[in-house]
Amino acid sequence: MVRRQPHLAMAAPTEGQAVRYVETISGIDTVLDKARGYTESGDIRFAAELLEHAVFAEPDNSTAKKLSPTSTHSSAWARRNRPGGTITSPAPTSYASALPSPDRPRRRNGVSPTIEQLLDTMCIRLDGLRAAAEAFVIDWNFTDPSTTVRLTLANGALTHVENPKSNATADLSLTLTKAQLLGLLAGRGLAGIDHRGDPDTLDRLLGLLDNADPGFAIITP
Repeated sequence: MVRRQPHLAMAAPTEGQAVRYVETISGIDTVLDKARGYTESGDIRFAAELLEHAVFAEPDNSTAKKLSPTSTHSSAWARRNRPGGTITSPAPTSYASALPSPDRPRRRNGVSPTIEQLLDTMCIRLDGLRAAAEAFVIDWNFTDPSTTVRLTLANGALTHVENPKSNATADLSLTLTKAQLLGLLAGRGLAGIDHRGDPDTLDRLLGLLDNADPGFAIITP
């Protein structure tokens, strides 16, 4: 019986490691050619791995960056649409084609974000360290559809629950539509929104949110 040697989990590529991979495969042009070949033959997972090394080895190589999102997203799409997976949408040719412009809400498969997703973005953007000393409750009473969501800040974490059962008193209660929520998140304030309680609570919340960087590098190191 042949005993296999244990295989260590592969670490995420680093720039130095990627350079050695590219050198071993005879240079960046060869790596890109092989990646194209594997993509055409259907082995998009390995093509994506090659392109990841190519981008890390030469972050300014426009060809590598152009090919990388296509192959990487196709690989993810293939795994999600395998038998037993969830078919969502065709794989776009590039991440860039799926990015929203700054003047319209982010959309997925042509559908605008749900109320839950919009509130999730606030929870994700919360600066937990700055929020650690704050605590408040905001009730969002939506009319389209008719539902109430309670947003609670406590212990540096922002959470929300739909149709809360507790009788906690909210610091601020808003009655609004989803469109008004979008306007509020865009900085339009409480104009036209029915509210009870302390309106400064909203300013406190928005002041604790970090601004997302739309130019954050997701491909290059």
